[in-house]
Amino acid sequence: MPPGAASSAPLDSDVAALFADRRNRVALFKADGLRSLRAGNYRRAAELCSAWADLELGNAEAWRCLGEAQQAQGNHQEAVNAFRKAKQHDLTDRSLDAAIERSQKGIVGDFLHRYQK
Repeated sequence: MPPGAASSAPLDSDVAALFADRRNRVALFKADGLRSLRAGNYRRAAELCSAWADLELGNAEAWRCLGEAQQAQGNHQEAVNAFRKAKQHDLTDRSLDAAIERSQKGIVGDFLHRYQK
């Protein structure tokens, strides 16, 4: 390799093993989280997508997954928070704006339902 050229491979085999383990965990959380979301197992999807987002803080897809799982459970504030994180990492995705709006309406609906008695 020429002097000054950066390598994407870790310098140490222990570090390489850590990177590989992290990539495997990300892939597992992503696959299982999205599968749980599609299957309607929203509680499990929220756990898996949260773990995925924790490992890949800048991944809009992970935050969207978490937001959809929280929204489906009626956890609207948590959904808004996750969708806003997704939006920070994908400014062009207009569907995130709609998802945020749905959850904000859910917050208002929950409030009205609780206090209109």
